Amino acid sequence: MLLKDGRSTRNGPATVRNCKMFIEGHTGGMAGSTDWERRLPIQGRKKWTTRRRPWLTPRPDGRIRRVARMSACWFLCAITVGIAGCRWTVTPPNPVSVSEETTVYLSQYGWHTRLALPDEQGSTYLEYGFGDWHYYALGEQDKRSGLRALFRSESSALSRRKLFAPGSLDLHLHFGSRRTVDLKAPAERVEALREMLENQWNGAAERTVWRHGSAFRKIDRDYALFHNSNHQTADWLEQLGCEIKGPTVRGNFELKRSRD
Repeated sequence: MLLKDGRSTRNGPATVRNCKMFIEGHTGGMAGSTDWERRLPIQGRKKWTTRRRPWLTPRPDGRIRRVARMSACWFLCAITVGIAGCRWTVTPPNPVSVSEETTVYLSQYGWHTRLALPDEQGSTYLEYGFGDWHYYALGEQDKRSGLRALFRSESSALSRRKLFAPGSLDLHLHFGSRRTVDLKAPAERVEALREMLENQWNGAAERTVWRHGSAFRKIDRDYALFHNSNHQTADWLEQLGCEIKGPTVRGNFELKRSRD
């Protein structure tokens, strides 16, 4: 289409201005500029505003820092997921005489692991675990609480549960875990580890929280992404003389019966 002065109405800024002049000429100038600009294509508008570009809106420094921290947290979580795909292996200590060995049980509960040690009589087992106080003990297991536990944990918890010695029942059914394995360790090391954990339990805060049959007490230990329940369980196993290999981020362990 050609305008009064013979110019074409092809697309472009000049075309938009020509169309506006053409309309105003036929409407006697009654068409308001504001209403007309609302109907124009985006390229015909006079100014760009931050309403269509929210990323240009200035943000407070505090919000920028929060966004940066959250981005860093998610980046570390992505790295953790990659590392967590690898299994960590547990190799029991070299066998000794039967009279000097004691059976302990290592259980996996999803992402977490626990270790069960026999009491002095040997008829009852005490299962110990470690985790963040709010996430592990109080059961605040939403995404925000999980990130806080991994990167800004304020306190940790020690869990303790009494169980009878497993009989003919499958181990994972007896412990209520995803899977449970048994391994042999020197009796003196098992007794020393149990005494250390009992002293830590008795010296913890008096407040006891009960969840799913386990008791939880707040202890003075640091909890973080790279010192979670699996790292603590691996430390306990090393005190028993076991050999640990691989990243202990998740609970996907593998038991190696003999040392090659």
